[in-house]
Amino acid sequence: STTTLSSNTGGAVTFELAFPISEALKPYLFLASRNQPGKYGNVGGLDFPLANSQFLRRMAAGAPSEFQNATGSLDANAQATVTLTLPPGAAAAYIGKTMKCAAVSLSGIYPNVSTAPVYVEILP
Repeated sequence: STTTLSSNTGGAVTFELAFPISEALKPYLFLASRNQPGKYGNVGGLDFPLANSQFLRRMAAGAPSEFQNATGSLDANAQATVTLTLPPGAAAAYIGKTMKCAAVSLSGIYPNVSTAPVYVEILP
């Protein structure tokens, strides 16, 4: 819904996930990392567009409460919605930084298909 968030005023970003129809009803996991160009993760043979970082590992272990619906099952059209909601001041440590976000569908415990990345910049 937007590509920037203000640390001072807070706000929300809505991510509309759309996977190939072959992924319908499969579980998904929404992930994020700091934007590190040229750095990609690989799990179970699937490359995905996020840097292997502490923040990514934290998201994979259990998304912070600011992310609603970060895990779940895709609907019959292989779609889902994830929302990031930040209260005022919550992202002060990230001002000037950009998050890179993507989702993966799961086959068992392994990622099956990855979405393209979406970038969210944290502004003052």
